[in-house]
Amino acid sequence: MSSEMRQIADQYLRQFDRIRDKVETGIEQNRKTRLCLRVIDAFGQPVPHASVQISQTQSDFLFGCNALLSGQLGDMQNDYETLITRLFNCITTTCSINDYQPEPGIFRFASGSPPLYRRPPIDDMTAFAERLNLKIKIQPLFADSWSRKAEWIPNDRESVIRVYDDYFRRIAERYGSRFFLADVVNEAFSCPRRNPDFCLLDESKTMVDLFFRMARKYFPRDVLLELNDGTGMNAGPQSDAYFRLAQRQIEKKTGMNAIGFQCHLFNLLKHLRGEMPLQDMYDNYLRFSSLGVPLFITEVTLGSMIPGMTDREGEKLQAIAAEVLYRLWFSVPEMAGIIFWNLADGGAYGREGDAKGALADRFFREKPAYQVLYQLIRREWRTQADLETDENGEASVRVFRGRYQITAEIQGGRIAARCHTAPGDETVFCLNDTPEKKEEP
Repeated sequence: MSSEMRQIADQYLRQFDRIRDKVETGIEQNRKTRLCLRVIDAFGQPVPHASVQISQTQSDFLFGCNALLSGQLGDMQNDYETLITRLFNCITTTCSINDYQPEPGIFRFASGSPPLYRRPPIDDMTAFAERLNLKIKIQPLFADSWSRKAEWIPNDRESVIRVYDDYFRRIAERYGSRFFLADVVNEAFSCPRRNPDFCLLDESKTMVDLFFRMARKYFPRDVLLELNDGTGMNAGPQSDAYFRLAQRQIEKKTGMNAIGFQCHLFNLLKHLRGEMPLQDMYDNYLRFSSLGVPLFITEVTLGSMIPGMTDREGEKLQAIAAEVLYRLWFSVPEMAGIIFWNLADGGAYGREGDAKGALADRFFREKPAYQVLYQLIRREWRTQADLETDENGEASVRVFRGRYQITAEIQGGRIAARCHTAPGDETVFCLNDTPEKKEEP
């Protein structure tokens, strides 16, 4: 490690040290629950001193990345899928109207639709997610940068509302609850700069209210409808306006019930040296948590191309930032998921790839950041434990929230069952020695 790299890393870690205790306490309080087990024999009697093993099979917290290159990688598709499933339990794909309704009445939803780079047919993506047991997020139903490219839509209020109402309805009817989360409005704060002549644009951003009411009319209640916006919303003056916009959606009951934050740190060095301080980010997420709806980090880029440093040095700094930020995000009370953006270099949009901000290189070699996240997501933040019941046949342990495989060794065999922790501070689960659950050793 060069002296410059060590200095940058030490400075960043000193920032984190100032909030480390709060972060670790937050992880313990917000991501864990107490699992209370009781083992019962075939006669309904508690089994004392039974050996119990619990193994977490799935996390309730969502970790993911975009899967926009799926189906476009030829012989490397298997490597791509392996990198995703080793680490993540959800993916993001896109549904922007200009790419999926390129002409009036022409849609690219179905498998076999004309190919478009980084814009796979949505049917293919839902099938991909379901085959690999991944949850799927869709984005964006509306975004300023996408709407202006759909040149066939007349730029008058009535036409825009009619077209988007029909598009939202078609997406909701075709996919329903196959999505767990949908970005309804993305990058509203960029609209005045990128699309100043958009007919629905006004100073108060009332188009946001309009589109959420439109989406809520069609989407099932179990699909979260998200307001999502750019990196500046993580801290600083823009986050104040973003908070007020989100708060208004809740107060007006427009249907918004999730809030997203992009975090594209293409120039990672600026962040490591103090731009967007960790304390400010942490405080901002706590403020948004007070709104009482799930929060998501929706798009993460951590640039590993750092001027004056070797690729190896840049990747080491990327890994340090990944661990610090994921720990911070994982600790926040209402945080429900973190979605990295590009999984591998070489497939980013436009010049974004110049930052080499993905978790693997273009040949799907894992970078140190991928390996750091693997240790967090699949090791540190999963619970495996061996217990022994007391005289009453009971045992308890604090666990990360999620799904568990539980086995108990009793006289004459073994009981096996699956358990999902309940919301709240405690889950009580009883292992009964029944023919359905009992296994021979």
